[in-house]
Amino acid sequence: MVEMIEINGKSYSKRTIEILTGMKNFHNLNYNLSLLAEAIDHPYDFPFLLEDIYDLDFDEDLRLALIRIQIDSKLHLRDDIEGEQLRLYVAETIEKMLFGELLMEGNGKGKENGNNKKKTKPKGSRKGKSKGKGKGKRKGKGTSKSKGVLKDRDTGGEWREIYC
Repeated sequence: MVEMIEINGKSYSKRTIEILTGMKNFHNLNYNLSLLAEAIDHPYDFPFLLEDIYDLDFDEDLRLALIRIQIDSKLHLRDDIEGEQLRLYVAETIEKMLFGELLMEGNGKGKENGNNKKKTKPKGSRKGKSKGKGKGKRKGKGTSKSKGVLKDRDTGGEWREIYC
């Protein structure tokens, strides 16, 4: 059973409030967090709260609260798939709306910019690539590594040996 807390005439899930504040024993719930809690606890009311959420004064603490909700929802996904997916959707949508992107998306724009980049294989690496016909980059004649001779068009004489 979900434990509910009533604040200023509205009821919120205790779990949602604890995760948003980042504390088990919270003392105060500001307007920004109460608005987020309302949207997260009642995802079908979220479209009606968009304007209020869009007008929020946001900072990194608000973003961290949204990230905590995302992490918690992913951790409890097996408990209630539909409910947790709705919570996750609302938290991700609010973060994208306010901050333009998801911090946990892995695009290398996080706090430590240099450490989040994906490692790539060096150029020319064929590991994991198919070696079947039609999969390579070579097309047409003259792209093989065989030995050949160039001829002068006008005289027909040989210029030199080359590798094509």
